Amino acid sequence: MSSNPQLLTRLKYEMDLFKKDPPPGVQVWNANGERVDSLEASIIGPDETPYEHGIFKLTITLPTRYPFEPPDIKYVTRIYHPNVDDQGRICLDTLKMPPQGSWGPAHNLSTTLTTIRLLMAHPNPDDPLMKEITEQYRNNHQLFIKTAKEFTKKYAIDSQQQQTVNKKQTNENEKNTSTSSTTSTTSTTESIDSDTPNKKRNRDDDEEEQVEKEKEETLEKGSFKHQKTNNDPEETKEEEPEEEQEEEDVWE
Repeated sequence: MSSNPQLLTRLKYEMDLFKKDPPPGVQVWNANGERVDSLEASIIGPDETPYEHGIFKLTITLPTRYPFEPPDIKYVTRIYHPNVDDQGRICLDTLKMPPQGSWGPAHNLSTTLTTIRLLMAHPNPDDPLMKEITEQYRNNHQLFIKTAKEFTKKYAIDSQQQQTVNKKQTNENEKNTSTSSTTSTTSTTESIDSDTPNKKRNRDDDEEEQVEKEKEETLEKGSFKHQKTNNDPEETKEEEPEEEQEEEDVWE
């Protein structure tokens, strides 16, 4: 195959594309230096999918007439997916010639592997390879998610990766716990702060009530004193006639 100049030129062009503009979560390399038509690739499972944290290996075989014919791409790593069978074959329009598919020379390995990764995040139950998995995907989605995660953990994550995943999950749990604790503390503080004005208001009301009471007592005392003062002249007036009578007696 190394004697095919067109394939060599095309492959060099595409590998340069990977270096200049690498697609997210995708890597490609030459599996055998003597065979340019045989490549290997890896796809990192998309986030927030059952395949998250998994690294899925694939093989790529380029036909002689590539890019006028699609590459043969298969999963090596087992994956629980409606559009991938037990042999790793992928049901995807991009990998089929017209009229059944949409392959054309404008496609390349970068766009094709990106489409395969997108299929991992968004399975197509209308064009399945695995009937039972497809029915589960449609009718019991939670069980599908659970089983797909188990496959990913078993076949697509090695021990070192699993340690990294566990550490990441532990950090996320600690972060969530810290956030929850902070929220609880804030709520308690807000509750205390909200009670403080009420307590202050009650204290002010008590002080005002005490002041009013003191005012009333003062007014009562003042009224009593004023009443007593007004009564003194009357007592004096009642005594005056007696003094006059005494004076008359003396003159007599």
